[in-house]
Order: sequence, then C-alpha cells, then structure tokens
Amino acid sequence: MIFRFEGDDAEDCARSLEEWLTEAGDLTRASVTLGAPTLPDGRMGNVPDAVHVLALSAPLINAVITRLGGWLQDRSRLRAVTVNVTCGDGCSYTATAPTPAHVPSIVAQLQRACVT
Repeated sequence: MIFRFEGDDAEDCARSLEEWLTEAGDLTRASVTLGAPTLPDGRMGNVPDAVHVLALSAPLINAVITRLGGWLQDRSRLRAVTVNVTCGDGCSYTATAPTPAHVPSIVAQLQRACVT
C-alpha cells in the first residue's frame, strides 16, 4: 500500500504517519518506509511525500488501515487531511477527513477496497 500526500505539509504528514505506523506493536510484520518522488537529474529537493507499507496478509492490511484511521482522527482535529491510498491491487482512492467524524467512513471504505 502507498499513502501519498500533497501540498506544503506533505513531508510532515508522511513522516508523521510513518512514525505512527512504526510505533504500532501490532505491525511488526509489516515493512514501513518513507517514499519520495523521483526528480530529474540535476534537480535537488527530493523530500518524502509518501509512506510505503508492505503487508502480505488481510489481517495485517486491516491493522494498517485501522492505524491510519487513528492517525487521521488525531490529525483532522487540527485541520483537514487528504491522503491518496494505493491498494496492493493498484487501485487508488483519495480520501479527505475534514473532521474526526469523517474518519470511520474513510476507514470502512478502505477496508472494503484494500482488504481482500
């Protein structure tokens, strides 16, 4: 799965989510890494804007999505958060949590879409 962010706070969101996921004791079997866009030769400023998660079982993918929901709950208290999620099958979904009240429906949508 790939969780990608855009805008001025993309790096902050990516680093925060990566930390949130790696601190989770129930995700020790998932590989969580920061990702950054590839820049043309000679360009500087490559900053992380995504979190890549390798999770090979449905229960583990479900746990990752649940942790994402907790992170969205926390972040959306301060401001709206938009994340683009690419599931293991390549399908992408964009979700915006303007408030914590929107998070449960986002988590449910991602669980239906990404957990196979």
